[in-house]
Amino acid sequence: MTDPAWPLTELGVPWLDLRHAATSLPLPVLGWGSVRRRSDLPHGATWHGYVDDARFRRLWDHPDDVAQSPARVVVEPNFSIYDQSPYPVALWATYRKRWLARYWGGLGLAVIVDLNTCRRWRDLTLEGVPHGWPAYATRGYADRLDDIEAEYELARDRAGGPPGIFLVYAGGAQVAAICAGRGWTYVDDQSRVAREREVHPREATLAAPEFDADAEGCDGEG
Repeated sequence: MTDPAWPLTELGVPWLDLRHAATSLPLPVLGWGSVRRRSDLPHGATWHGYVDDARFRRLWDHPDDVAQSPARVVVEPNFSIYDQSPYPVALWATYRKRWLARYWGGLGLAVIVDLNTCRRWRDLTLEGVPHGWPAYATRGYADRLDDIEAEYELARDRAGGPPGIFLVYAGGAQVAAICAGRGWTYVDDQSRVAREREVHPREATLAAPEFDADAEGCDGEG
C-alpha cells in the first residue's frame, strides 16, 4: 500500500481527515466478516473491527470491500498488539488501521477511531488522529475496567471535550452498567449472545442479528 499524497505524522502514519469523522452511529453494529453476503447487511449499518485478525487479511489486500457494502460507518480494524510486541509491530498495526481509515473516509465512509491498545504502546493510540476528532470506540473487558476509563480520557482530551460518540463493544453486564451510567454506547458481543441462544434459547430475546462466525469477509452476494 502507498499513501496517496496524504499528510503523514513524524512516524509516517497517515493523518485522518476531520471531514471523515462519524457524527452518528447507525444500527446494527456488526463485526467485519460476520455477515457472509453484503445483501444481508441492513443499509446504513456500522462495521466494527473487534474480530479475529484473520478477517483482516483480505481487508488489507482489498479495502474497497468495506465501501462496497451497505454500511456507511466503520470502526477502525483493531489489529492485535500486546505488551510484549516489539515497537515496529505496534507501529505497523497503527499504520495499517489509520491507512485504512483514511482510505475509507475518502470513499465516503464515516470513521470511528479505535482506542483499544495495550498499555505499553498507548502512546501510539492516537497517532494520526487530529485534535477535535469526535468519534471513538474500544473493546470492553470485565477485568480491565480501568482501561476503559483511561481510553475515554484519551478520547475526551483529543476531542476537546466529551466526544460525540464513545462506543464500547462487549465486556458483559458489568461493562454495560458502567456505560449506562456514563452515557456511553454499549453493544453486546454477538458471539456471546449466539452461544447463550444455544444454551438458553428462551432467555436470549434481545439478541443481535444473525451472523456467520466463520466468515472471513464479504465475498459478494452469491
